[in-house]
Amino acid sequence: MFARLFPSEGKVFFELFERHAEKTVEAAHLLRDMLKNPTAAADQARRIKQVEHEGDQITHRAVEVLHRTFVTPIDRGAHSVQAQIRGADGQVLCQTPTITFYVQQPNLFSPGMSGQPGTSPRPH
Repeated sequence: MFARLFPSEGKVFFELFERHAEKTVEAAHLLRDMLKNPTAAADQARRIKQVEHEGDQITHRAVEVLHRTFVTPIDRGAHSVQAQIRGADGQVLCQTPTITFYVQQPNLFSPGMSGQPGTSPRPH
């Protein structure tokens, strides 16, 4: 069943998620190191900013892939996602900001549905 939801290009989406998680952990380690040893704080802050920028680029790429290839039975409208890394005890170790995305095109399972009563789907 899940194979229908994830076209072959969708694999890239999950690879991007993994890369983003790695950048989040890298930034957390850099911040920890900066707080432990603030003598080179300016250089460390620049490196954190660079890793944040790399994470942003990965996020933008993931959104592009999502728009182009990810076929889901998600309804039109606003949806929010957030990733969390939890420890074995269930405590949140780090998390991404919540990202809100908007589904504007009809989904594969109900192509005629626009999400709004009395409206027709917009062409793309």
